[in-house]
Amino acid sequence: MLTRYQLRELHLEVWKVQYGMQEAGYEVTTQDQFRLTNELTPTRAGSRFAGTVRAIAIENRHARFPFPEELFRGPFDQRWDWKGEWCGPVWVGETLDKLYGEGVPFHLL
Repeated sequence: MLTRYQLRELHLEVWKVQYGMQEAGYEVTTQDQFRLTNELTPTRAGSRFAGTVRAIAIENRHARFPFPEELFRGPFDQRWDWKGEWCGPVWVGETLDKLYGEGVPFHLL
């Protein structure tokens, strides 16, 4: 898949607040997400990496000839592969890896 990537500050902040609520023992509901999104929109409108193009490669486990390992190795790219019945990431680019190390949840990468 060839996609555009950007990390929206609003989505990241909503996730941080919800995670804090969960860690404090509160039940987090869908209504909390909508409420937080509305509350934080005026202060968190920016985004990082707007317009960045990246590739997400999902290996075809039935392919006779898989993609070469050196393909799709950009700073925002991801490679996924199969382990049994599950498909998951086996490699992420250096920028995504750094963001993940800084606490950005994987679903926002």
